[in-house]
Amino acid sequence: MLAILAERPAHGYAVVKAVREKSGGKLRLSEGQLYPVLYALEAAEWVTAEWENGDPESRRRIYAITDAGRAELADRTKRWSDFAASVTRLLRPDATTEAKS
Repeated sequence: MLAILAERPAHGYAVVKAVREKSGGKLRLSEGQLYPVLYALEAAEWVTAEWENGDPESRRRIYAITDAGRAELADRTKRWSDFAASVTRLLRPDATTEAKS
């Protein structure tokens, strides 16, 4: 979700939709899965949340990534890339040789 919010601030439904679209439909989040994660990200101070101005009955919280969230995203992205590269080397030892060619 940090990667989604790094693109632009968004409300919960927009985050769910972006995750589904960017994953080619492979990842689908429900509200029951989404909001606990957003609340945890907010508690960690990796995102902020503000109420959107408008009709009180249809107001939405808009989530935005913080500088600390961007740093966390960069760290997690690096760790994931390292992990994925290690798995690729295990599954395809020839991929290391091909990449060097």
